[in-house]
Amino acid sequence: MSTTAARFGRAVAVAMVATLALFLLASSTASARPASRPSGSSATSGVAGTPVCVDSKLCVSMVPANNGASVDVTINTTVAGWAGIGLGSSMSNADCLMVWKDSSGKWTVSRRYATSHDLPTAASSQNVQIVASSASSVTVRRPATLSASAKDQSFSNSSQSFIWAYATSAVSGSNFARHVAEGSFSYNALTADASGSDAKAASDTSVTGSATGSNATAASLSGMPVVCPSSKLCVAMGIVPGNTSFVDVLLNTTISSGWIGIGIGSSMKSADVLMAWRENNQWVVSRRHSTGHDTPSPATKQAIQVVASTASTVTVRRPVTLTASSGDQSFTNSSQTFIWAVADGVAASTGNLGMHRSEGTFVYNAFSAEGTAASADQRSTMIAVHGILMAVAWSFLSFMGVFAARFLKNKWPKTWFPVHRALLGLAVLLTIIGFAVMVVATDGNHFGGLHGKIGLAVTAGCLAQGILGFLIDRWFDANRTEVPWWDKLHWYLGYLVGLGGPVNVVLGHLKNDTATWLLTVNVAVMGVFVIAFIWGQVTLGQQHEHQAMPLVDKNGSADRDQLGANAAAGPTGDQHGSTDVIAPRP
Repeated sequence: MSTTAARFGRAVAVAMVATLALFLLASSTASARPASRPSGSSATSGVAGTPVCVDSKLCVSMVPANNGASVDVTINTTVAGWAGIGLGSSMSNADCLMVWKDSSGKWTVSRRYATSHDLPTAASSQNVQIVASSASSVTVRRPATLSASAKDQSFSNSSQSFIWAYATSAVSGSNFARHVAEGSFSYNALTADASGSDAKAASDTSVTGSATGSNATAASLSGMPVVCPSSKLCVAMGIVPGNTSFVDVLLNTTISSGWIGIGIGSSMKSADVLMAWRENNQWVVSRRHSTGHDTPSPATKQAIQVVASTASTVTVRRPVTLTASSGDQSFTNSSQTFIWAVADGVAASTGNLGMHRSEGTFVYNAFSAEGTAASADQRSTMIAVHGILMAVAWSFLSFMGVFAARFLKNKWPKTWFPVHRALLGLAVLLTIIGFAVMVVATDGNHFGGLHGKIGLAVTAGCLAQGILGFLIDRWFDANRTEVPWWDKLHWYLGYLVGLGGPVNVVLGHLKNDTATWLLTVNVAVMGVFVIAFIWGQVTLGQQHEHQAMPLVDKNGSADRDQLGANAAAGPTGDQHGSTDVIAPRP
């Protein structure tokens, strides 16, 4: 009884520490994360010329045309189906524009009336015209005022309510799939915010030639694609009309604190970066040179000017060509690779910029209407694949494999080892694949930050465990009377890897800002296995082969039927100190 009580006490103590560590790590960091912006939140708003990204797959901007008689609506989307916006507060009274690509890749637009949650009906008088398009965006012109039908809605010089939706299934003839996402936003399409004068340039003490904010008009970016590499960052760029030596870079973000940035270059090893954040309700922009995964250092010559801004958008003008410093990068009339990063929820100031929480790359040509977030989308997919593989390996397979080896030698004498080997072998395989996927997806320093360093250690550790397990199986001695040192090394290294893997899975969730429910489910699964380990430790106890196996005959063979019968009867006492000769491992 005292042995069982002591065993129970040890198991509970270990389990409590492990469970509390996982849950505290998840909850403390998750609580520090900014709440995700709900789809269609009314806080999403914009003014003329400002892209509003209502979703990671849909961005919208509007500008007046024909001296205010018309409005150009630019819809940028990555969905394969249809996307639409509607002037109105709900689907019971909206004048909608729905756009999609036909089988040949040509854009189609239809103005429709939404009067319920059914498919909006086509307006008898379309009054729409496609004036520009690219692979991922289309600009539609319609009259600012329409009144031929009671269902027509007109633009006004005020912040108006709009609805939005999209479907991911392709349009076939007159068949439109039901939307998979929808919401609302507000927008004033006829005027821009005059708050650009509040913007200022970075005032790094080491910087000369600092820029100042002004009310200067930014280049017209309505015809340029809006690339949204993240749900928290959208970018548009264009050569300044009448002054082709300069380029305007528009950055739009949904974050309320922290910084955003993009840089010319394929990695943080060598990028010419624009970083922007807000101080005292004013935009601060700094041009910096990135040479690694440390904070980029300010360029000696800033050579930038803030030309327009709103609460969520800043437009920065800089020369197309810069060559004064070895870190300078120039725009070219080609599809260039850019890096991007977002540090959401961190305190940002000129002398203190925190670590980014998300990053990636995208491709853009600022000289023509060519831009795509395909690189970012591909990287996001690779990150998701990496996360799934590692979660399966270290939230499920590793627990099950260790459980079989620790607790099931008596109950499964013939099968515990094949089960242990199969589960842990698969965990090692998934880890190697997940590791390789992340190496390919990451430019520059692959193992920066705590998650990267632990991931490298876990991967190296599980490889060592796999090799050690293979050798231990080959070195197995049926006549041994105690546990050899290499088995113990296998245990202790397994403890380290088995703890580091699940912890790093949680860190991966937090690093990539995955949905709270997904993190909760993953941690809950780990918690279930921790409870299972408590049960195993209390009811079964750790089992060793030299204690669990029956005597062999003089020829070194064992009666497997009797072995199973002995195992079914369960262990006797604590089974410590036995000197029985053991049967060969199956």
